[in-house]
Amino acid sequence: MPRSDRLAGPEMSSRALSNGTCDHGVTAVMSDLQRGDRMLLPCIGGPSQARLVHHPAPTEILERGGMYVLVDDGVVEDWHYDWIADTT
Repeated sequence: MPRSDRLAGPEMSSRALSNGTCDHGVTAVMSDLQRGDRMLLPCIGGPSQARLVHHPAPTEILERGGMYVLVDDGVVEDWHYDWIADTT
């Protein structure tokens, strides 16, 4: 059975974005976050590319070899984690 025959629900249009991804008509505004909502925050350095956390995001996350520290200056969309390596 073709995939389109298996899907049911509201019709959604897709459009290509300049960064090569698709916009499927779903918009999430991070400034509307409620306590407990999930957030995928990018990581600068360390073993992870991103961390999936619940709002409010933890300020520090311990990992083997160091910790991630939340950089929450500015708008929520710009939040990220910086890697701080252990010095021992």
